[in-house]
Amino acid sequence: MIYLTIALIEKFAFDAYPPYAYSMDTAPTSSEPAPRSAVSMVLWIVGMVVAAAALVFASRAAASWYLSLSATNDTVNCAKAGAGHFVVIHNSQADPAATTGTLCDTLTIINKDPKLRVMAFGPHDHHIAYDGVTEQTLAENQSMTITFNKLGTYTFHDHVDDSSIGTFTVLSR
Repeated sequence: MIYLTIALIEKFAFDAYPPYAYSMDTAPTSSEPAPRSAVSMVLWIVGMVVAAAALVFASRAAASWYLSLSATNDTVNCAKAGAGHFVVIHNSQADPAATTGTLCDTLTIINKDPKLRVMAFGPHDHHIAYDGVTEQTLAENQSMTITFNKLGTYTFHDHVDDSSIGTFTVLSR
C-alpha cells in the first residue's frame, strides 16, 4: 500500500509539473495543461492518507471477524468437571504454550512471576469473554480457572506483556 501511494504521488507530481516540459527560459504554452495548485496536491495527499487508514481499519476488522470464526457461540453447561489442565507463566512465558482438552475440562493459569499480570482472552485489544471472564488480574502465585464450555481454539495473553501468550483448543468429548 505504501509503494502504491508513493507511486501515485510521484505520478501526480510529474503530471502536474513534468520536469521535461519547462525550462528556465521558456514559459508553458496555452496548449500545455496548467499546473495544479499546491492546495489541490495537498488535498489529494490527505485523501490518500485517509484512504490508507480506512484500508488498515477495514483489514483489522476483517481479521478480528475471521479469528472469531474458529469459535462457536454454543456454550455447554457442565454439571461435572472433566480433566484439569495447568499453564504456568514463568519468565514471561506460558508453559505449555498450547493446551488441548475436551468440553467440561478446566484450565488453571498460574502466575509464577513477581509482576502483576492482566490475563485476557482473544487477540490483544480485541478481548473476548470465555467462561464469563474477559480479563483477570493475577499477582505472583495467584491463579485463575476457567471451564472449557465452548468448542474452538482460543488465545490468552497478558494484556500488559504480550510475550506471555498461549492457546487452548477445546474438542468435543
